[in-house]
Amino acid sequence: MFDNYHLTHINMPAVFIANGLGACLMLVILLSRHRRIRSSSLDGKLFYGMCLSCLFLCIMETVGFMLDGQQFFAARQISILCSVATLCLAAILSVFWGCYVDCRLFQDRARIIKIYPFAAIPAILICVAAVCNLFFGVFFWVTDDNIYYRTQLFFIPCAVMYCYITYGAVLSYCCRKRVDKYLFMPVMSFLLPVYVGSAIQLLFYGIALTWVSVALGLTLLYINLQSEDIFLDTLTDLYNRNYLMH
Repeated sequence: MFDNYHLTHINMPAVFIANGLGACLMLVILLSRHRRIRSSSLDGKLFYGMCLSCLFLCIMETVGFMLDGQQFFAARQISILCSVATLCLAAILSVFWGCYVDCRLFQDRARIIKIYPFAAIPAILICVAAVCNLFFGVFFWVTDDNIYYRTQLFFIPCAVMYCYITYGAVLSYCCRKRVDKYLFMPVMSFLLPVYVGSAIQLLFYGIALTWVSVALGLTLLYINLQSEDIFLDTLTDLYNRNYLMH
């Protein structure tokens, strides 16, 4: 029922570098002056919600790797809590991504309120099942000697998260005529590093690439949002003189 992983499979220096880089990128975005400009809008709140989730995911995953196999008081309990928090935050981030893409395409708050309480049900179920790991193994288990195991059901939260992320890409493609007016919203620049990094980590436990990949995707998206602010008029969403000169 369980896939066994051992502490020797974890390259802690690489984990510190990868997740440390991801956390630093998110901190730079969250502390930037540009945040105050966009944080009042719904899409801005969703974007910075993704950045904040990614920051905590980088931290939680690193702590979880550090605790694997440790025997000090409450190490096992903290390890379980970190793994539960990681699954819940990942599900939340995935829903935020779908909402964000939808909001950017349609600019319709009523549509978000109408659709996404139902669209978020799979993510909510993942969070509930993740909390159940506090009592018995659903997606993972931590033994009495504090060794982490993935169960055969671990692919379910991964599949749900991939579906939310892919939904954003499919929605953008289906509404590509609308996307044209958001020239600087490169959905693929977010998706490509996320797909590659998460797939490698899913196959090889002990490699920390998922959340630094998400951080990289969000950073690329942030750079393009700044370009959008330079070249688009905020009132009409039409290209301005700066874009004409460019």
